[in-house]
Amino acid sequence: MKNYIITSLDSLYLDVNIGVTSEERVKKQKLKISFKLYQTSLEEIKDDGAKKYNCYANIAREINKYCSSREFNLLEYLCYQIYNLINNYVEANTKVYVLVEKLDIAVDDMVFNARAEYSDL
Repeated sequence: MKNYIITSLDSLYLDVNIGVTSEERVKKQKLKISFKLYQTSLEEIKDDGAKKYNCYANIAREINKYCSSREFNLLEYLCYQIYNLINNYVEANTKVYVLVEKLDIAVDDMVFNARAEYSDL
């Protein structure tokens, strides 16, 4: 069994143009994005002054920049694209898990959340 250091960012809230129809995409919708990084390189816990680490704040900035400059049809597609963005940012020995949730969806007399998850674990 491998040992991992798991770094996570929970509940990055962004307003994103997302929806299957163009009418739905006109108004930004609230998304909650979370991710986990499973790192097999444990330098961060062996040396408190480690120069190499995955900065979750920088990754969050990249996700925000990516989402704010585009429109998306499908939650699943966006989740996979965020996974790719993070995967390209981190070192090769890092596994990535992404969760994207669309919040407070109102359909008929119902209100619910929807979610998509992607991982290479």
